[in-house]
Amino acid sequence: MRIVLVPVTTALIVALALFANVGVAATASSTSCPLAGSSLKKGSSGDAVSRLQRFLAEDPGVYPEAIVSGTFGSLTEVAVKRWQVKFNIVTSGTPDTTGFGAVGPRTIATMITQCSGSTQRPIAAAPAVGGYISASPIAGYAPLLVSAQITVNTANVCGGAVYTINYGDGTGNYQITVPPNTCRQITQTLGHTYKDVGSFKLTLSSGIHSTYITVNTLAR
Repeated sequence: MRIVLVPVTTALIVALALFANVGVAATASSTSCPLAGSSLKKGSSGDAVSRLQRFLAEDPGVYPEAIVSGTFGSLTEVAVKRWQVKFNIVTSGTPDTTGFGAVGPRTIATMITQCSGSTQRPIAAAPAVGGYISASPIAGYAPLLVSAQITVNTANVCGGAVYTINYGDGTGNYQITVPPNTCRQITQTLGHTYKDVGSFKLTLSSGIHSTYITVNTLAR
């Protein structure tokens, strides 16, 4: 059996990128904000695409080409993917399987909340959840002190949510509560000592959604 040891200085970051379905209402808005109710993907065209491209072009890191053509092509698809990753909406898959690279209800609702010129608003939006874990070290000799940085509400939504951290070693849970109308990220750094030898899942969850980092401890 081959054993691979991970250096104790290794840090690992994983993301919880899960959002509830959201509906939106159309009202008057800036032409540089995405249009509520839009469902766009590669091959789409028209004013809704132009509005999307203007919105994406406001962030050079997302859409450096800044081309407003009214046609949803490959460059726009890549820009949408960058935007979705940045706001932890979806990070993998295809437009047809996960919506990665397409603009559906979840993406358009989040874009509207991020567009300062928009007078559109979400309707009865279920609270979205998003967060990630950064931990170091993730491997070493027991007892192993692990520092975990937990960031939640990465979409800056205002609905409120409760996030649970489980260390995976039977020592209980820790909760981070994002109160309603807290429209910003919250970051906490937690220290935890793994006393036993084994492999443990350090898990961040909210409702039915979860993500985790595996921590491995070795005998001296």
